[in-house]
Amino acid sequence: MGSIEQITSSDGHVFDAWVARPEGTSKGGVVVIQEIFGVNAHIREVTDKFAAAGFLVAAPALFDRREKGVELGYDADGITSGRGHVVGIGTDPQLRDVAATATWLRNEGMAKVGVVGYCWGGVLAFLAATRLAGLVDAASSFYGTRVTEFLYEQPQVPLEFHLGSKDHSLPPEAIDSIRTSFPASDVFVYDADHGFNCDHRAQFDEQASALAWERVLAFFTTHLAT
Repeated sequence: MGSIEQITSSDGHVFDAWVARPEGTSKGGVVVIQEIFGVNAHIREVTDKFAAAGFLVAAPALFDRREKGVELGYDADGITSGRGHVVGIGTDPQLRDVAATATWLRNEGMAKVGVVGYCWGGVLAFLAATRLAGLVDAASSFYGTRVTEFLYEQPQVPLEFHLGSKDHSLPPEAIDSIRTSFPASDVFVYDADHGFNCDHRAQFDEQASALAWERVLAFFTTHLAT
């Protein structure tokens, strides 16, 4: 369903994005933000799924600033390499590319744009909610471990969280701190591990993934449909 488009960031950096278009009139735009494993098969499938649900969707290749075409495996080497890209590029440049993707969707005629992110992308989705108001109208954050580093920031648009109770990188006290810091946001906790939404990972949980999909789809339909 999808295809590669090129988007230019505010600093002139040109990066690829996997873009999927709906049939008929779009309900709104959605930026899908990758895990640390790049815009791989899973992220492309998620992008296509949102398009099938009626949204114009783009998944920016955030690691293009360091290496083009990154698609990593869900193993120790992939984790090490992905974390290296995250640190090597830095948060601000990657968020700049998220902003450019949201702008691209608006230039395609989308009056409202949401962001959804997974793993590292869940952190960037949260930061989009706190820093990119005006470009982003709603944000959904899946198991973004490092959100707890930014609890002093406050969302400027509707925001929801999807977390796993078996995620050792987000212990109960961390989840509690998210609930306390953002009382206006829904914090959904599933009986599942980190990465539960990804059916390419051993941690995939079909029941949790299906419920989270229903919730995020309802969330974006409410906040993006015009």
